[in-house]
Amino acid sequence: MAIPSFNEYLKATLDTVADGDSWDAQRLSETLADRFRLTAADRAELLPSGARPRYRDRVLWALTYLFRASLMTKVSRGV
Repeated sequence: MAIPSFNEYLKATLDTVADGDSWDAQRLSETLADRFRLTAADRAELLPSGARPRYRDRVLWALTYLFRASLMTKVSRGV
């Protein structure tokens, strides 16, 4: 399966964190990768810059936009 679009990550992120638990980006990235059934090859796909895996980057951007839209709050740094 290909890595889902950014828009799919927005909804999946909201659905996942709706449980009321505290989530860090790493745990959320892995949970969503499992939810989307990403293969090892999908998880290994890097951004063109090589800075980080594409699926993790999509989670980080989804979090950024959801925080800016006040749809999520940070309970502490990185959480």
